[in-house]
Amino acid sequence: MVPVTKSMARSGFLRIPEVAEYCAVHPATIYREIRRGRLQATYIAGAVRIHSNELDRYVEERTPENGELLGPRAQRVVAEAERQIRGPS
Repeated sequence: MVPVTKSMARSGFLRIPEVAEYCAVHPATIYREIRRGRLQATYIAGAVRIHSNELDRYVEERTPENGELLGPRAQRVVAEAERQIRGPS
């Protein structure tokens, strides 16, 4: 999880690399989610920012309980864990 800095806490806005690290995905994935309309971005002086409330909403909607994971890495981790639980075939 990304540590919240004082400036982030003050503004409530996160940079794309911070959002990507928090979600354990590549920054390109975050830009793609913005383009697809799944994640709402704000442009501040030409820089893309994600408000922390929007990030909370996005993550909440994409938790395993709702049937969708954050990204391919998470899917691989879950698949590997399931294989380990089932044991050798």
